[in-house]
Amino acid sequence: MPETSIVQSSDSFVNAMKKMRDASQLFTKDLDGLQKRLDTLNKTKASLKVDTDKAKQSLMAAEKQFASTGDVIDELILQGKQLTFEEARRNLSLVTKEAANVEKQMMKTGDAFDSAGNSSGIGTTSTDALKKGLNASGIFRDLSNSVSGLLNTGLTSQFGQQTASAISGIASGALNGAAAGAIFGPTGALIGGGIGVVSGAISSVTKIVEAKEDAFKDYYKSLYETVSSNTENTITGGSLVSRDREQTQAVLAQRLGGNEAAGKYLESVKSLASSSNYTFNQLTGYSKTLLNSFGADGAIGALQKLSGAMEGLNLDESGFQTLLSNLSRMQSSERVTQEDLNFLSGSGADVNQVLDKIAQARKAAGMETNVGDGFSGSEAAQAVLDYMEQSFGGLSEKLASTYDALVSNVEDAKTAISAAGGASYNETRKEGLQAEQAAYGGELGNALEKLNAVIGENKAISENLSEQFQREALSALVLGDKTTVFQPEDAEKLEGLREQFQEASEVYENGSQEAGLKMEALKEEAEALATAAYESSGWYQTMQDTELDQIEAIRENTKKLEAVTNAYTMSNAFTRGTGFEIVEHLTPEEAKKDAQRLETLKELGLYAYGLDYVPYDNFPALLHQGERVQTAVEARSERTMPAITITGNSFTVREEADISRVASELLAQMELAGMRG
Repeated sequence: MPETSIVQSSDSFVNAMKKMRDASQLFTKDLDGLQKRLDTLNKTKASLKVDTDKAKQSLMAAEKQFASTGDVIDELILQGKQLTFEEARRNLSLVTKEAANVEKQMMKTGDAFDSAGNSSGIGTTSTDALKKGLNASGIFRDLSNSVSGLLNTGLTSQFGQQTASAISGIASGALNGAAAGAIFGPTGALIGGGIGVVSGAISSVTKIVEAKEDAFKDYYKSLYETVSSNTENTITGGSLVSRDREQTQAVLAQRLGGNEAAGKYLESVKSLASSSNYTFNQLTGYSKTLLNSFGADGAIGALQKLSGAMEGLNLDESGFQTLLSNLSRMQSSERVTQEDLNFLSGSGADVNQVLDKIAQARKAAGMETNVGDGFSGSEAAQAVLDYMEQSFGGLSEKLASTYDALVSNVEDAKTAISAAGGASYNETRKEGLQAEQAAYGGELGNALEKLNAVIGENKAISENLSEQFQREALSALVLGDKTTVFQPEDAEKLEGLREQFQEASEVYENGSQEAGLKMEALKEEAEALATAAYESSGWYQTMQDTELDQIEAIRENTKKLEAVTNAYTMSNAFTRGTGFEIVEHLTPEEAKKDAQRLETLKELGLYAYGLDYVPYDNFPALLHQGERVQTAVEARSERTMPAITITGNSFTVREEADISRVASELLAQMELAGMRG
């Protein structure tokens, strides 16, 4: 810890004590002197409060910096900030206590003067001074704030924040007004309380309006962000769906002989998905299993007959895929035996009924019903499908009307809508992607490869040099090696750290744990010095200068572009509210809801005798019959500028900009004088 910091802190404390003592000696002990003394202390207290707050903020920033880095230099900075804050806090505490003592003394002196006044008739002036002193001390204001805070808490619990704020605001205004008028006695307190009620009512109305405006702005901003996000998600999701369906159609086109056949097949898939418990993606997946053996029409027909089998046989996705695979293999086999049908038993189907279907079909065709060792695969597959249709037919249609199926179908419909946007996006984007591919796969790509190689080399040089500074600093500390990258003065500092490190090492070997802590601190000092030396090196300075030039160039290049104006416009758009004006709320309907507020505003008569300047947009005003409202242009056109002659002055113009500065200042002063009358 630098000794200078401690000395300066101590001196500041002594100076504060001296100033307080000197200030105390300036005043007499009568009430007028005490009041002046209290005013001085209150002003000093306000100034010290600002200094203390600033010191606290600086301390918090230093604590955060040290916590994130653990650096020795940051630790020293933190210790200095702690001293500064402690000094400011102590001085504020001293002045606050002294102000409290003066208030107590004023109370005692006032009581003594009142007693003397009762016998000699000279206490009136002193009592008035006491009242002024108490009023200036803020004790009435503190009482008002305490009462309104307690009232607000209870009312919030009972009626909610807005109603509570309105009532407590009026109460606070009444108390503050009464406190301000109390120096004039009961009549003054009564008048002040009345004015305070009006003031509190206006303040309450303003707070309610602000709350409504904030809620409105949050609401429409949320709506904007939601719908924008929904559109973005729709295009993004639709693009993914469209890409997947584009690939599916390409696969189907390969199997079915072209895009036209594939498109026609996908239309059949969409139709089946909308009338069954299948989803579109399920059907396209199942189709890939069945198409090679059943063909396009046969695959759709097979899926129609099997639509209720999954639920009827209680098959999961894997079990249904197994059923489809066996059917596809069976359809393409020349001979199928009963053993080949045994897979149906595992899924819960009745194999004997399937064999009966085969026999019935052969008999109807005039064929031998005794199939012997086997029968054709197409016979077996068709028999299985007929069995499934007979056993579970109609189940799919019933399931399609269930809640889960309806949810699935609605999602399919929305997915198709989203896919339309995604397909359009993808087709248009292909042009850009093809241009990107041509550019980055050609001359531009080759040039950027070389540029990135240079950038990578720069990055590596920076890291290598930083590591070299750290490495050489530690080598100089623990081994006594000479450095090659440090400046002479920094190398000399490392030699000094080396000597301290050797001494600490010897003491540590003799059993001193404190010396071990010293060794640790010296290592961290060397590392901190290495970092600072690297960031002071020519290479690092060149990097920083380049970055500063880049920042300046970007600022200059963009400051006149429309993008800057657009950014401001977008940011400002979300600060606009409903365009509230007080007169909009003074309708009969509003009066019925809040008659007291309406009467208060009417009695107030805001700006009944004119207003020389409207200070901001959407400025609320209660207007009277016969008054006139002008636009800004009309108001400016009626201004009269008096003739002004400036003599006896000497102006030194060092550059052309000085002329504009002098003229601007003169205009500002003249306008200010005009507003003051």
